[in-house]
Amino acid sequence: MITHTKTRWIHRIVLGAVIWLVLTVLFGPFGSVSICHHCGRERHVTRFLIPLTDIPYLSFHRVNDTEFSSNLAHMVREHECHWLFGHGGTTGFNQSCAVGKGSSLLSIVRRKSTVTFIENVDRFEGRAAAQNWIDKCLDPIETDSAHGWFVGAGFPESGFETEAQYRKWKSLADAESPYLQESL
Repeated sequence: MITHTKTRWIHRIVLGAVIWLVLTVLFGPFGSVSICHHCGRERHVTRFLIPLTDIPYLSFHRVNDTEFSSNLAHMVREHECHWLFGHGGTTGFNQSCAVGKGSSLLSIVRRKSTVTFIENVDRFEGRAAAQNWIDKCLDPIETDSAHGWFVGAGFPESGFETEAQYRKWKSLADAESPYLQESL
């Protein structure tokens, strides 16, 4: 048998849970994506914050492979992931957004063309050259220039079948954009 006191406590608990849920929905969680600048994996983090504060009461994350990390893992040096904040934001009344140093890496690690380019470099120029391009593509300062160079030079999405085709493209690309190649 439920007493009047127990009923009040149940109502208070339910009311508190409803208020907590409404505040959480109104002010929303903070979600973000970070990139490991060694291997290109993505880390998605969601933090539920106490309303009107930056204090989390619940946080969880997941790590996902990208085109880059899943296809080029065999070329990446042994490492502990180091996460560069890419972007994040909240929803609800307290909407905000943020962009970090890793934001420029997000698009390059998700593109199949980046993987194809590095695989072609590995195949036709060797592992050291491919490693050099991996490092450039995962460097937040150099990634835009690196990606801009091989895309701007007309690297085909499907890559090259033969070394002769690759060398012909590379010599034309170097001739058209020598300053970019030197800066990389």
